[in-house]
Order: sequence, then structure tokens, then C-alpha cells
Amino acid sequence: MRLVLGAYYLNLPGGAVTYFATVADHLQRLGHEVTAFTHEPGPMAERLEAGGIAVVGPARLPEACDAILVQDAPCSYDLAERYPGVGQLFVSHGAEFDVEVPPQLPGVVEKVVVLNDRVRRRVEATALDAEVVRLTQPIDFTRFVPLEAPRRPPRLAILLGNYLTGARLDAVTGALDEAGIAWRRLGRRAEVSDDPALELNEADVVIGYGRSVLEGMSAGCAAYVDEFSADGWVTAESYPALEADGFAGTAFDTPPDVGRLARELAGYDPAMGTVNRELIVTRHSPFEHAKALAELLGGLAPRPPERAVTAEMSRLVRLEWEAQLRATHYQREAREMQRRTMVAEERAVDAERRALEAEGRLAEIKGSARYRLAQRLTAPLDRLRRRR
Repeated sequence: MRLVLGAYYLNLPGGAVTYFATVADHLQRLGHEVTAFTHEPGPMAERLEAGGIAVVGPARLPEACDAILVQDAPCSYDLAERYPGVGQLFVSHGAEFDVEVPPQLPGVVEKVVVLNDRVRRRVEATALDAEVVRLTQPIDFTRFVPLEAPRRPPRLAILLGNYLTGARLDAVTGALDEAGIAWRRLGRRAEVSDDPALELNEADVVIGYGRSVLEGMSAGCAAYVDEFSADGWVTAESYPALEADGFAGTAFDTPPDVGRLARELAGYDPAMGTVNRELIVTRHSPFEHAKALAELLGGLAPRPPERAVTAEMSRLVRLEWEAQLRATHYQREAREMQRRTMVAEERAVDAERRALEAEGRLAEIKGSARYRLAQRLTAPLDRLRRRR
């Protein structure tokens, strides 16, 4: 099949981007002709092109294709407009942002793939009349591999994610420091890595959210779910509930406890990494996932949507998404400026305090007997200088 895969951005690290690269690669391995469509190319686009997959913008799309796979609403509308008679499969990665929910316009999307039960409930609650297919996250276990046996005690933890900040970040890093475990942060707010497999392959523990947890598990790490909220260690017993929730930290109804990790690090066991690796190989095969996608794409038979409607919806959704990205950027800038203002105010208060201390010290010196004696001794010299 001639396939067009759409992702709005390939220039930022994240689970949706690495999913896109994984399925593009494995669909190509099955012999399909794959073209990746994006509005925002970047490091992941370069990696895809190095693997022989064409990455194009709107102006370079092929004249025709047999099926479409998308993972965001803007690209869904864009490609429905470009290929009005071609079937479209939508992969929904999240339940929090509207851009990750399939378009509600009839005839655009025929089938929707979800990667956990939490997102499935969100999609099934929409007004869209489309088949929903539940698959598991595909992880390339030939890239994310353990380079050495799990260690006791753990020596290195990787904090892999984009949203661990503030007091929660301080609690996590503080717990690791107290336990004597070195750590590194990878993600948009810290060190950005085009290939986190290199770091994960040498780590003992991964702490994160969503797909990052699975990538760490594949690398043989003990995995701890914690970013927005915590669900704790991944074990053979907790895995079914955690996987159904998408490793989002909301699988269990436990009270919030920022000190939880500090206590639970004592429960680390090197065997966790071995179990996690087996769970990935047996439950998250990218080969089986690509096969399932190919079967779904080959069976699409949508009704052509109204072109004028899809063009306008594409424009509106794209503008909304870009506005949301800008708003998030400006919020971060505002917080940073507020932080700098507070630092500047603290420095000003400190400078004022030091000036007052200096004035007090000067007054103390001027009031001393030694200073008055020095003034009397130098008075004749001062009068002589004034005469000259």
C-alpha cells in the first residue's frame, strides 16, 4: 500500500513522536510505501529520512495514496482535504487535549486506534460514529535493550518526561539524592536527547509517565510511574492496571503523597528490570502492532467528506492548536519573568540591607574616639589644602 502518515510536529520530544517513528519504520519494513507528512519537521524527521522514509510538508505530498494514518486533528483534516476519497485511520494518544481526539465531522475518520483504556473511554464518549480498536503501545525492543545485568543498589535513574517540575521534581530528586542514586533528566524542560535509548540502556531505574515508562522497561530498567501523579513501581501484579491507564499515574485510588518515592526506593529489586523486559517483548511488539495497523488500513472504505468543510475545519483546528502552543510558550515566559523579577527584588532588598548596614557602620566609626582624634590631627592639613 501507498501510505501517508500525518503528525503535526516532529521537532519536539514526546511519546506521540516516538510512536510515529516506530510505526513508520515498521510499516516500511512490511513493504509498504510510507510518506510522513508534518508541519513542523525536526530531529525526528531527520531520523526518518535517514531510514529511507520521505518526510514532506503540504506542498510535497504525493499525488495519490491508498490509506492515511494520522494522530492529530489538524493533520486529519489536512489529509482529508488532500485525499477526499481515501480511508483514514486515527491514532488517539491522549484524553487531555482536543487536538488528540479524532475529528467529529462524519466521513473523515472511519476507525480509531487507542493505546489504553483511559483514552478509549474518552473517544467512545464522543459523538463520532467510528469503530474503536484497542492496541498496546509498540516499543522497539531492538533499540531499547539492557546493556548489562540489573545492579543492586541502583546507580543511575533517568527522569524521562516533559512535565515533571516544581515541588514534585524537587521531591523526586531529593529522594534520589538521599538514597545515593545519581540521576539525569531528559525531556523538553531539561536535557533533550534525540535518542534516549542510549541513556536508558545504561540506567537502573526510569521514572516517568506514559510511553517513557515502557521504553525504560524495554531497556531492562525498574520503572516507577510518577510525573503528574504517582502510581509507584511497575510489577507483574500492577502492570495490567497501569497499562490499561496508559501509565498516567491515575490507575489506583491512592491519596497524594509527595514523599512516597523516598519510602518506596527501598523496595527496588534488580529482578524488576528482568520482568519488565519480558513484559515488553511479549505484550508490546512493534512487529505485531504494525501488522494490526496494516490490516486496519487495508480494510478502510470511508465516505468522501465535503471538501469545503474539511478545508475550513483544517484551518480552524490548526489555528487553535498553534494558539494553544503559543499560549503555553507565553505562560512559561511569564513564569520565568516572574521568577527573575522575584530574584531581582530579593537582590534589591539585600542591597538595601547592606547599604543600611554600611551606613550604620560608618556612623559607628565616625562616633569613635579614634575617628575624632584623626579628624583633629588632620584638620591643619585640610585648612592648608583649602588655602592653596
